[in-house]
Amino acid sequence: MRTTERRVALAGALALYLAFVAYQSLASGSESLAAGSAWLAGNPAKACAAPLAVGWWSGGDALANLVAYVPAGLLAAAFAASYQGTAVRVVAWLAIVMFSLSMELAQACLGDRVSSWIDWAMNSAGATLGFVALPLASALLHRLPGRAGRSAYVAAPVTFAAWLVVGTWLACATAPWRFTFDVGIVRANLSFLRAAASFDPWHVAEHAFGWMAVAVALRALVAPRLRASAALVATIALALAAQALLEWRALSWSELAGIALGASVSLVLLVPAADGRLARIVPALALVSVFAYELAPGHAGWGTGERFSWWPLVGRGHPLPALEFALYFCWFAFVLVLALRWAGARARSAAALGSLAVLALLALEFAQRAIPGRSADTSPALIVALAFVVAWLLTDRAGQRATGRVRSRSRRPVVRSARRS
Repeated sequence: MRTTERRVALAGALALYLAFVAYQSLASGSESLAAGSAWLAGNPAKACAAPLAVGWWSGGDALANLVAYVPAGLLAAAFAASYQGTAVRVVAWLAIVMFSLSMELAQACLGDRVSSWIDWAMNSAGATLGFVALPLASALLHRLPGRAGRSAYVAAPVTFAAWLVVGTWLACATAPWRFTFDVGIVRANLSFLRAAASFDPWHVAEHAFGWMAVAVALRALVAPRLRASAALVATIALALAAQALLEWRALSWSELAGIALGASVSLVLLVPAADGRLARIVPALALVSVFAYELAPGHAGWGTGERFSWWPLVGRGHPLPALEFALYFCWFAFVLVLALRWAGARARSAAALGSLAVLALLALEFAQRAIPGRSADTSPALIVALAFVVAWLLTDRAGQRATGRVRSRSRRPVVRSARRS
């Protein structure tokens, strides 16, 4: 992708993401869109409060505000990196910080929102984290030894995408990320083992095929099969140990069965498979997991109804469940990008696969209208579309940096033939 095309794509992705953040910041909560429109027309529901006046601390809200602006920082950093000089980077970072400030100032005039300096501080911290993480991650990835038989250009995008897949899945498995070492809580988390085993087939399938996709991602990171198997076992052990230390119950017989099934199939069939086959089947594995998640009865947590909402509903309730929901569909988008990068696909193929994934999710959401206890909207499709574009552009940036490093290292002094005196 040429520099100009990449700048346009990054600017578009950043604008879309900030528009999504603005929608969640200004239209979420109990206030209806109609009330929000009335406010925009000059008829606010209440008088504007003092901006940035609220200072109470909520761990869940702080975490959600931090994470929400990390992608914005990543995209801004990638866009600024296409220019020379430090001034562009400073301006890009300040633009994200000022955008967050404008959201907080606008919330001072919304009936069901509060303008908080803590929210602004966490938003700014998230943007800073994303801004700093991109160059650090790129530098680290290029120092890691690549897989045998691959150039640095091919290894960097694949490695970056694989880490995104594994990291996001672990984040989903360990939500809501509040850990404790209290013995009583740990025993309560494991108390289900003393009860009679009961299994939800939808939940089993979601975790089984999800862990299969994670096993493929680990295979992309670790070339030797024995080490890839050990990495899968270690990742599962880490997820289970973290879930046992959560402040409330997360483990169940269904999840254990899904992990056991996914690990067994992965160790026997997937880890020994050839790279080309894995790149082709990993999207199907992730899609089956998403099918089980989407079609399970009564899985949604913020509302029910038979009508389809073209407005995204994610984030209209508590931020932590919304964040977990968004991370799961980001994981699905990252799996698609991993498959494409691993297969060496071009942008046209990526656009085709991404479009098919978005249409498939829309079809699943429409199908939820007939499922009891589910709510149907465009949230999954929009999250996947945005996460797919962001991951594709960021992995493209990783590949370009790898190419630059390879070229710089390959420069050798010109050997001139000796002249006869």
